[in-house]
Amino acid sequence: MKRLKAAIIGCGKIGSSYDNSLEDRYIYSHAKAYLLNPHIDLIAVCDKDPSKLEQFTLKWGSGIECFESSDDLLARHRPDIFSICTPTPVHEKDLLRALDTNIPYVLCEKPFVEDLGRAVEISDLYRRSGKTLLINHVLRWEPGIQKIWNKLEQGTLGPVQTVSAVYAKGLLHNGIHIVDLTLQLFGEPMDILKLSEFTEVPDDPTCNFVFLYPGFQVVFQGLRECCYSIFEYTMFLEGGKIIITDLTNRILLSKAVSHPFLDGYRYLSPEPEAIPSHQYENMALVINDIIKGILGNYPGLFRCTAEDACRTLNYLKLIRELECRNR
Repeated sequence: MKRLKAAIIGCGKIGSSYDNSLEDRYIYSHAKAYLLNPHIDLIAVCDKDPSKLEQFTLKWGSGIECFESSDDLLARHRPDIFSICTPTPVHEKDLLRALDTNIPYVLCEKPFVEDLGRAVEISDLYRRSGKTLLINHVLRWEPGIQKIWNKLEQGTLGPVQTVSAVYAKGLLHNGIHIVDLTLQLFGEPMDILKLSEFTEVPDDPTCNFVFLYPGFQVVFQGLRECCYSIFEYTMFLEGGKIIITDLTNRILLSKAVSHPFLDGYRYLSPEPEAIPSHQYENMALVINDIIKGILGNYPGLFRCTAEDACRTLNYLKLIRELECRNR
């Protein structure tokens, strides 16, 4: 089978430093995910900070070429896939630079461009060029989330009654994940109500709002990240409850069951069933599916395209522009 070639720009947290070695079970960085995949070679990385390149080499070995300039990297190498792991404000420059090459696949961290208009323009440029631009909304590759989606599709737990979504640290920083998850599970809402907002992260308000769907609503509650980090998503269905908790590392299903001694009384089982979550290897899930998609020509494994990400960014823009109901 053909072996692909990969390169990374940005050797910070998600690019490399979230992981410590190839031996432990956690796979949180692009570098480790590429290095562990048997069908791809990580040939080069780039970072303008020489100390990060030094740390990268010490951690992953000297067999990967390091560059301080993406121009130098791309002048020497033509990878099959290029990971953009730089800070969000420079994504646009890096995306346009990659577009001006023959690299067929680009994987960019979220949000790939903060401004919706520019995001749509870049998405269109990639589409017209015949290149594939993918955005790393990691929950779209989580098998546990896919199992939840299947249960909703099959209707085995009955209709949704209501959903509670709790996040912290800004709508764009972390709220983007919980909004994208909602769009993935339920599609586009009929209407949006914005209740209130506060600012903890500059230029990124934390908003409290509601998505209205036929027969139910999703209530989004924003908390202060300075108190603690949180990501909890609770779905109440007629036949039970599903909760995504522990920063998406645990997924629990409690079915509605008959009470053991109160006749005619139903309650949620005190012994929930665990739906396996694989967030400890989230970047491996992303990279492995993308590589399978490329080698097998299965675009269905490209679970978040630039068009998908633009839809989510559009809803973040709508939420930010709405007037608050509670003053």
